[in-house]
Amino acid sequence: MMYPKIDLAVLESVLKTILFFDAFGKSVSKANIDQYLIEQQSNIESIEISLAVLEDLEIIKKEDDRYSLFARNNSEIKIQSESRRISLRNKFLFKVIGSLETIRGVYSFTNLNDIETIVLDLSGLNKPNLANKICNWTSKITSKKVVYVSRFYKPDSTNIFQSFALAKLSPIINPVALEKLINRDNENYKIFPNRVVNHNGVLKPLRPKSMAMVRKPVFNVNPVSDCEFFEVVQETINAKDLLANWDKNQILYKQWFQPRLSKLNRKYQLV
Repeated sequence: MMYPKIDLAVLESVLKTILFFDAFGKSVSKANIDQYLIEQQSNIESIEISLAVLEDLEIIKKEDDRYSLFARNNSEIKIQSESRRISLRNKFLFKVIGSLETIRGVYSFTNLNDIETIVLDLSGLNKPNLANKICNWTSKITSKKVVYVSRFYKPDSTNIFQSFALAKLSPIINPVALEKLINRDNENYKIFPNRVVNHNGVLKPLRPKSMAMVRKPVFNVNPVSDCEFFEVVQETINAKDLLANWDKNQILYKQWFQPRLSKLNRKYQLV
């Protein structure tokens, strides 16, 4: 079989993405590889070609339309979580919450612990203690875990899993605010360039925001807050030892997979 022309950069990126999900112990669908492709922009056709080549080389395997490392024991693999539907009751509640002057946006997020979480964009609020109270109140009425994020809050250090958490946010109220949050001027949050904010199914608040609140200065959030988005994400990273898993997979990639990809058989037409 003669394969179509293969972009080696995309091929390597597809494998890195599968290795990234493997750090969670998870298989991954083609759609998620497309959405969270690491360090490259590509179309679905190039991704499909890369997946076929990696399967042919017995580097990865496909089962039930999900991909994982070829040598990985199936009993060790979990399924990557997908977004869940919002109930009609919570849709109404989010419209009410999204109408509050202190809230710039409402986002959904299946966190790194596979727990469905609601993220409130409180960048316009200058009272950190009140931010915690708003999260606790929202959690009670929606029966969801709720955290908040500030557009100008930056963690002391950043890593690929914090970038992934940010990329996983989906808008419930105000996708434009989410785009501003994701597109902050920090290269560490541009690891997933294929990621696009989905505007489908976004709810509208019951009443529009005033521009006065949008222009209010942001606050410096309390770094020990148990409701702050990045702090919650980092706690999960530490608890699951994800950085150590990712380091091991990167070493595996450099020492074993990358040399194999650089010496591909002539039947693969590289570009």
